[in-house]
Amino acid sequence: MAEKKQEIKTVFSVIADQASKDLKQLRKNFKLTEVALKDFADNATSLGALTFAPLAGVMASLGATVANSLSSFVEYGTGVADLASKIGASAQDLQLFQYAAQMSGSSAEEISGAIEILGKNLGQVSAGKNKAIPEMFKELGVSLYNVNGELKTATELLPEVANCIRSQDTAAQKAYIANTLFGKSGQSLIQMLEGGSEALNELTEEAENFGIVLSDDALGVAGDYDDALNRMQYSLRGVQYSIANQVLPVLTPLVESMTECIASNREWIASS
Repeated sequence: MAEKKQEIKTVFSVIADQASKDLKQLRKNFKLTEVALKDFADNATSLGALTFAPLAGVMASLGATVANSLSSFVEYGTGVADLASKIGASAQDLQLFQYAAQMSGSSAEEISGAIEILGKNLGQVSAGKNKAIPEMFKELGVSLYNVNGELKTATELLPEVANCIRSQDTAAQKAYIANTLFGKSGQSLIQMLEGGSEALNELTEEAENFGIVLSDDALGVAGDYDDALNRMQYSLRGVQYSIANQVLPVLTPLVESMTECIASNREWIASS
């Protein structure tokens, strides 16, 4: 048994020696990279200590605030821009009505879905495939077209729909209008719309006064930063792939040789 144990030990030793040269070179390369990165980090830390040490506490707090602000801004901005593009609304209108919905007991998701559904219905009207919507607006006394003869957008019609819902006498009538125009989300939006365009405008003006409605330029800034961050993450993934590409050709023969040795001696290993 001792002889067999020594034999297997010798085999593993030979396998390790075969990979040793390449592994040593890889370790040397990784060590050089590690040293360079550490020097850079140490220099940055030293500069920071010399520059900001007197304000360390303030800067730490400010840094956390800035980091949270950046994250919130980018997440919100990219989300709004993507959703506005998806549902066919302007990003500014979407933000205004999202705020109004949330302040009225509804949600940003529900008003966004309602705008999307009404937009699709209007698209069918434009294509001559939907007669129910024109009939509904005709009964309500609302024109689907602006002074230039162009079909109004969903967000342009919302204040007028709000006035129509406000003028209804019963909850059933309000629900019928809302559900016909906005689908399943309609019922949850009645509270937001039944105050009419005046109440709706008060809420949208409030959102603008708070500075929470991002312009297209601001949304572009958020999108550019998000894209840059994603590119950096992909570049780091490229580094990981490059490392794996160098290491795996060295490790694969080692693993295969060990596997062959284990398979050839499985009975002895089991009995030991």
